[in-house]
Amino acid sequence: MPKPVTSVNPKVEPHPALEKRGRRSFSAEYKLSIIQQADACKHGELGQLLRREKLYSNQLVRIPDQACH
Repeated sequence: MPKPVTSVNPKVEPHPALEKRGRRSFSAEYKLSIIQQADACKHGELGQLLRREKLYSNQLVRIPDQACH
C-alpha cells in the first residue's frame, strides 16, 4: 500500500533560542571576586560556591593562570 501524499513541508528549521550557546566569558572583576570568595571558603563550602556560580573546579584552577597573561 503506498504512503499518502502530505502537504506538510518536511523541512525542519531549528528555533534560534534553542541553538547551541557559545562559551561564557568572565570579566576580570568577576574572576577576582570568585577567587576571593573561594579563598574565604571553609571546609566543604567551595562546592556550594561552584554550584551557585555554575562553575567547574577546573575553571577555578585556570583563573589565576589567565590573570597572569
